[in-house]
Amino acid sequence: FTGIIGRDDVARYVAAFDIALQPAVVKYASPLKLFEYLALGKAIVGPDQPNIREILRADHNAVLFDPDAPGGLAGAVKRLCDDPLLRARVAQGARDLDVVLAHEIAHVLMDSGEHSQEPGNLMRDETTPANIRLSDAQCLRLRETGSANGLLSPR
Repeated sequence: FTGIIGRDDVARYVAAFDIALQPAVVKYASPLKLFEYLALGKAIVGPDQPNIREILRADHNAVLFDPDAPGGLAGAVKRLCDDPLLRARVAQGARDLDVVLAHEIAHVLMDSGEHSQEPGNLMRDETTPANIRLSDAQCLRLRETGSANGLLSPR
């Protein structure tokens, strides 16, 4: 167990995972860790609940489990461990460039990628439509990321 790691080190640690786990979450959550797992092309195990199905698709980019079933999480992990072809297919599906770009957009909008209430973060509670314009640098970063991934046509 590593304990708490710095934000800049997360990708290096997640890259070492064979299977990335997302235990059950509250009904309104959209965990950032899922986007990190997707961006790194990990085989993901997550709960089969509506908010998570907005991000993950069963047997496409994740193996989903019933969060209310005893042993559900363990069974999903075992399924991936026992089936290397499924594990590879789910990891490949995790590399869906639309989802990865959406994650990049979220980080740009949040400016630092840190907690949304930090000063300077565009996603603060008091933010209004009048003050969420992207800077030229943020627009350039979005264009470059989208173009590099074949999601936007270069100008």
